[in-house]
Amino acid sequence: MFFLGKKASCDVYKYWFRRFKQNDFEHDDREPSSDLRKCGNKELRKLLHKNPTQTQEDLAEQ
Repeated sequence: MFFLGKKASCDVYKYWFRRFKQNDFEHDDREPSSDLRKCGNKELRKLLHKNPTQTQEDLAEQ
């Protein structure tokens, strides 16, 4: 699966599918909600803040 020349994760597709299913067709980025995944490690928190759609596998690779 590719998006803008880059391989997109399944989480990205799931995110957009949920938005479209709710008739939300706005393509602008939103501020992350306050109920994002919680993390106790500062480094992991920084990575999640940078891209909150990352999976555990994505984070483990970094």
